[in-house]
Amino acid sequence: MMQEFSALPFSTVVADLHCVTKFSMLGSEWGGVTAATVLGLAPPAPGVTHVMVWAEYGYSANLRLSDFTAPH
Repeated sequence: MMQEFSALPFSTVVADLHCVTKFSMLGSEWGGVTAATVLGLAPPAPGVTHVMVWAEYGYSANLRLSDFTAPH
């Protein structure tokens, strides 16, 4: 399964990160498979408006689907 995921198109985005703990990292480079690519292969159920994202160290956030799939 990791081989198939790694074969998906890799994309790079340069964007600012603003953390809720009041620090910012300007012009950070991020890379990986876009959410839009993944959702194109496994679309959410009709009527879904938000997603939940989990990260390392127990961090999580809920996002509007439109923000999650935005190219930036």
